[in-house]
Amino acid sequence: ALDAMHAASLASAAALPLAAFYNDAINEQMVTTDSVMRADFRRWRARAGFSFCEHAFVLDAASKQAVLKLDAVIQMHNEFENAVIQSVFTRGAPSPFLVLR
Repeated sequence: ALDAMHAASLASAAALPLAAFYNDAINEQMVTTDSVMRADFRRWRARAGFSFCEHAFVLDAASKQAVLKLDAVIQMHNEFENAVIQSVFTRGAPSPFLVLR
């Protein structure tokens, strides 16, 4: 239902401001409860069920910032793990520079 309202608002000449779609209860839970945000983020990335991250128009700027921060932390963790695994197989620390031989 929210998707339909949001799409209708975007198509209308008199579009509602984005703040009209923000949900304070959802935003409070997303920002203050880390486990709620992480679970919602996992569902969104796995495309498994409903996720507020998929319907970002209900999230305010603080909630979106928290989701982006979580995504950045997860990406940094994955890159670190990949670097450690690569260093084990190449028997040396990975170089941040392009080495031409």
